[in-house]
Amino acid sequence: MRTILDTTIGELVNIDKMNKWLDRRDLAEWDTCDLWHGTLKAAHFQMVELEPMVRTLRFAWYDEGADWATTHTFTWQLPYLQFLFCEPWFGVAASGKPYKLGKKLRMSPFPNTYESGMVCQDSARTVEEGIAIFFGSVFEAPSSWWPCRQFALVALDYPNEKEYPEEFFRDDKFCQKTAELDLLQVKWKDIEPLGGRNNPFRKKDLTTILPFLHHGFTDEYDFA
Repeated sequence: MRTILDTTIGELVNIDKMNKWLDRRDLAEWDTCDLWHGTLKAAHFQMVELEPMVRTLRFAWYDEGADWATTHTFTWQLPYLQFLFCEPWFGVAASGKPYKLGKKLRMSPFPNTYESGMVCQDSARTVEEGIAIFFGSVFEAPSSWWPCRQFALVALDYPNEKEYPEEFFRDDKFCQKTAELDLLQVKWKDIEPLGGRNNPFRKKDLTTILPFLHHGFTDEYDFA
């Protein structure tokens, strides 16, 4: 595992400039809280990278006519994976080459992962624990998650969604086709960056991690 960043948010960015992207619409007391030079500044941030590997992954979805979800197992040849950690938030991105700081982070093909890169899973206390939880979990149906659907459009040569809506996305087809790929060979520049193509932070220097931090501090932060 290669460490790319191991620092605090305060050391990584200009805290005052972050004021421009934090969402105030639902935070009437934002200005009175100690977020800027307290919690946010001191938050510990890590980014690590795992080299390409073969992993056996478990997925669960409802087969046609079934009353309960069935677990399915597939073996994927994974690309380089970048994991983001700012306790308790955990995120993932993917690439065909080792990641270089300043480059865009790209959405991974995993379910349970938002466009920001944040993973929907139990809270972890360390990045190592987050990785263990991530690969040890049973992933939800890929069709429920946009990063999977977007990956399918770019890498799996699916039929056009408008012309063939019923055939466009099947969970078993997605998992099997991805298992047949060497994910290092995917055209990762065509995969959406974290935050999606409408990411409001695209022109900023820290586009790479801002969608992940924004998701955490504006949607997940507990002000109680």
